[in-house]
Amino acid sequence: MSTSTTTITTLAPRGHEITVKCHPSPTVQSSSTIFDDSFNSVITVDSVSAAEHHLRSYLALANPIYDLRLRIREAVLFDKPVKNLLRAAFRQKRRYSYDRESLILRVYARSRPIHDAVLRLVSEFVARAGEASFFAPDEKECIGVGNTGVMLARSHFSSKSGKKKPQAWTKYPDAVILFDDPNSKKDLPSVVFEVGFSESYPDLLSDAQQWLHKSSGKIRVVVLVDIVEDTKTLQTLQMSKRAQSRIRRLLTQFGTASAKAREGVDHEGPDPESDQEQYDNIEAQIVVEDWVGPISASLEVWHTVDNKPKMRGERIVSSS
Repeated sequence: MSTSTTTITTLAPRGHEITVKCHPSPTVQSSSTIFDDSFNSVITVDSVSAAEHHLRSYLALANPIYDLRLRIREAVLFDKPVKNLLRAAFRQKRRYSYDRESLILRVYARSRPIHDAVLRLVSEFVARAGEASFFAPDEKECIGVGNTGVMLARSHFSSKSGKKKPQAWTKYPDAVILFDDPNSKKDLPSVVFEVGFSESYPDLLSDAQQWLHKSSGKIRVVVLVDIVEDTKTLQTLQMSKRAQSRIRRLLTQFGTASAKAREGVDHEGPDPESDQEQYDNIEAQIVVEDWVGPISASLEVWHTVDNKPKMRGERIVSSS
C-alpha cells in the first residue's frame, strides 16, 4: 500500500517540524508514524553536484533534527559552488566543521536539544562546585564553560594506503570546561565533553583520540556521553491504537490545512497563526512516549596514559 506524507508544523516536542508518514485511510488503526532519520548516517559524495544537492536540500529545512554529515574529499569541499553554500550556512548561523582525518563535513542543526542539555548540565556542575567552595576564590576566576572551537595541531598521519595526508582543523566540542590563567596568554589544560546521539560509538572514540592526541596538551580529559534511542520500541508503541488516536487528535487540532486535507480531516479556513498559547496547548497534550523511544546513556572518561588514550575507571550506564 502506498504512503502519503502529513506535516504537522508546530507539533514536535523537541521544537522541530514533524513529518508523519501514514496510510491514506483516515482510520486510526491503519496508520503508522515514523521519523525521517536520513541525516542520522554519513553520506558519501564523490562530486560537486552531489555535494551541492545534499547541502541545498539540508539548508532548505527550517528545523532539521539531525546534523548533516557528508564524507567528502577536500578537492570537492573547496570547489567554489560548495564553498558558496557553506557561506550561506554560516549566514544562517549554522555551525559546520570539517574533519580531515575522516573526511567528514558536518553541518550542525539549528537546535541540538540533547547536546545543549549537556552544556547546561556542565554549566550547572561548575556553578554548584563554586558554591560548595570546591574551588578556591582565585581559581573561580580562571574557570569557565562553553563550546568554542579549538584548533587541533597540524600534523600528518598514515592512511591504510600508506599515504601521508595533512591534518589540521578547528574542532567544536559539545561542552568544555575552560581553565585560563589571566596572568598568562597560555591556555591551561581543559576538559572536553562529547555527546553521541546521531553518531556511532566508534565516532565518539575517534573524537576522544583526536582531542587527546592533537590538542598539544590543551585537552587532558575527554568525557564521552553516548545516548541511544530504542527506535524499534518507539515504532511498536506508535502503532498502538492509543498512540495513533493521540497523534490523530493532535493533527486535527494543530495540523496544517494541507496535512488535514491529505488525511481526510475536515478543516475550514487558513492555518491559524502560531502563538505562545498554541505552543502551550500542544505541549500540554503531548505524550512523550508517542514521539521518543526509551533512552539509554553511558558515560566514559578518557585521558592519556603513556601517550595512549585510556578509559579512566568503568563505564557508567543509565537507562530510562
